[in-house]
Amino acid sequence: MKAYITSIGEPTTELSKWSLERLGFDVEVIENQTSLAEKLKYIYNTVTDDFLRVDADVIVNKNVLELVKTPIYWWVQGQNFDWYKQDIGNGGVQFIRKKAIPYLKANIDTFMTAERPESQMFRIDEFNNPRKC
Repeated sequence: MKAYITSIGEPTTELSKWSLERLGFDVEVIENQTSLAEKLKYIYNTVTDDFLRVDADVIVNKNVLELVKTPIYWWVQGQNFDWYKQDIGNGGVQFIRKKAIPYLKANIDTFMTAERPESQMFRIDEFNNPRKC
């Protein structure tokens, strides 16, 4: 399965990549000075099957494989421990099924200037009526 790491130059990028590769993921690091929305648009227009999108400051463990065992959901967010905040939160790892890709492609342009484009995409009507995320 393909995993995309979005990075703004975090020092943990290579460690994040290693943590995914050791679990068998085909990893592509998107590390440039574009916005998250631009990186997401690239991913949505490139990907053709189920995939992970991972923040470069997230080091995954074997439990990330549990995300792919949710056949009824098109998009599943992981929980992670944020060392900086010293707290557990949602995000960091996103598992997205192939079924969601057409809706992502069709809607990303709407959120190119949003402060949190991925959060906005997660809330589009196609994913929540009926609930698929």
